[in-house]
Amino acid sequence: MKKKLLSLFAAGLLLMPASAKELWAEKTDTILTEGVTLTKDVRFSSDGWMRVNILEIDLTNENLKLEALYDSRGIQHNSSVLTMAKAANTVAAVNGDFFNWEGTPLGFTVADGEVISSPAHDTGLAALMEDTEGNVFADYVDMELIVTCPEGYEAEIIHINKYHSMESMVLYTSAWGGTTPGSRDGISELVAADGIVQEIRQDMDGVEVPENGFVLATSTHTSTYLVDNFQPGDEITLSYRLTPDFSEIRTAIGGGTLLVKDGKRAAFTNTVSGTHPRTAAGISKDGNTLYLVTVDGRQTALAGMTQTSLADYMLSVGAYTAINLDGGGSTTMVARDGASGELQVANLPSEGSLRAVSTALGVRFTGRAGTLSSLEVGIAGEAVTEGEGAHLYLEAYDEYHNPVYIADREITFSSPDGTFTGNIFYPDHTGLCRVTANCENVTGELEIQVLARPADYAEEKPETGVSILLLPGKAKQKNCLDILAAARLEALAKAGELVFTFGRYESETSIPVSRFSTTEAEDSLFVTVDAEKGIRAQNADQWQYILEICEEAEAKNVFFLLSDPLSAFTDQAEAELFERVITETLHGRGTDVFVVIPGSKTDMSEKNGVRYITVAQTADISAKTLFSDSLAMCGIRLTVQGDAVHLETVPLWENPAKK
Repeated sequence: MKKKLLSLFAAGLLLMPASAKELWAEKTDTILTEGVTLTKDVRFSSDGWMRVNILEIDLTNENLKLEALYDSRGIQHNSSVLTMAKAANTVAAVNGDFFNWEGTPLGFTVADGEVISSPAHDTGLAALMEDTEGNVFADYVDMELIVTCPEGYEAEIIHINKYHSMESMVLYTSAWGGTTPGSRDGISELVAADGIVQEIRQDMDGVEVPENGFVLATSTHTSTYLVDNFQPGDEITLSYRLTPDFSEIRTAIGGGTLLVKDGKRAAFTNTVSGTHPRTAAGISKDGNTLYLVTVDGRQTALAGMTQTSLADYMLSVGAYTAINLDGGGSTTMVARDGASGELQVANLPSEGSLRAVSTALGVRFTGRAGTLSSLEVGIAGEAVTEGEGAHLYLEAYDEYHNPVYIADREITFSSPDGTFTGNIFYPDHTGLCRVTANCENVTGELEIQVLARPADYAEEKPETGVSILLLPGKAKQKNCLDILAAARLEALAKAGELVFTFGRYESETSIPVSRFSTTEAEDSLFVTVDAEKGIRAQNADQWQYILEICEEAEAKNVFFLLSDPLSAFTDQAEAELFERVITETLHGRGTDVFVVIPGSKTDMSEKNGVRYITVAQTADISAKTLFSDSLAMCGIRLTVQGDAVHLETVPLWENPAKK
């Protein structure tokens, strides 16, 4: 896997709405097999998230084959992309054509040169096609299909393998799967095999389509052509013409409008309005690269794209021609996992599960199995902290970058920076550590950034330094205890040198944790953040300031005081990004980082080298605390002197029985 962090703070791009500010972006590239790369493009902006997956396929690679996929039972059935891709043994696949309520594709489907479904007669729907020479292109296509009787009379067949109202003639082939709809309610069905009419069926149940033949169906209310011109034993002839004349099509899937034509955004002939999950396919100008793209959407802070934005995105990845495929709940990409070799869902389906669709487009590796050629070493989890073990895993590949099973082979690990117990690495120091894996003289290396644990809290309060008071909010004043507690909090807020409060107080010196602010004291930086329901939800500009602080702050200690806990974020991906950013940037370069949040009780914990301090949301002011042996706590006092940070709980009042 090749991972490239593009930016922690980037300028807005064309792909974002004009009002959006892009804040963070990352691209991760994974080679699935020689000639097929999966790129995950993840961006975070003031409007939320954009998550795009891009399959880049080298069309010049002779070991790769494009496959039009459909349910193994027949085109009248639907399956998930994952099921179809597994059955075809592909390395990756995306969903394909739009489909009607009965489940059959609206457009053109060709598999291994066999027409599975006819092109859409709606001229606004295009198709992605590959000819027998391996040329891939997208265009609008129409098919004229003619049946001829022994006397030479012709009739047009409108559809192949599609459910229809029978206002026109439909052809069913063995790719239909199962029985035809039947010849009830004035429908006539003609069964042919090896070019000879076998029977004319009326008022009968459906029939299996002969493997070496077809079934024609039409309504006698619309046309009596079949019953007037054919008898069992007659010869029957089919002929067709594609417009434009795309002869020898080997693979095709239908879609919607062309998004891009001749390197420019195309005039849309079919519009799926709104912001949704999307799927598209594009071809480079030289015709050597196919791009299969999925855009996630319809999820928290993850809307998707408009059709216009999708066209612009396809241009940005290098498409000279591009076509819109089915989107929404159908949008699915599957890709082979490097470690297990199994197909897995690569995107985030908007319905939370995989929708059964009519067709998909896959890519299959057709070359021979190779020998062990390379090892890639990975680490479970995102961060390693000193004193902890790092669990390593291996991905083994042949010369075509196809997975190789090595669990039954001898594997050794080594490192100048630590020791091993099996595949668990125990680092000797913080900072950069290098590990090496070896299997049959093939080696793989990994560099691990080991994070330092935060400095221990000072056991004794420093005699000098700065004192910081963290106070909870005030309870509603329902009784005398509430009034006493409120008065005590007000007094503490007024008397403190540096006071941060999770409520509003009548004090000019206290700083409310309800808006963005920065305060410097004793080589420490205190950052308050308005985080109700999330940072972006309150004011996305706060993210820009936070990222700038993470890049530029030189203070020994950085305290982030959030008005709401991370668990309360409506977008948990944003909460995870916040933790990741402060860990990898500030703590990663030696800064001691603290996150202060309100909670149900006062508490302290540590995660990936970052200290988390929880301040009780309101002071404990019950009568029970007043007359019990314990103290009623109303906040935390920090005393900071250089590297030393001392924490102590602050009593609201002392138990009078103890005086």
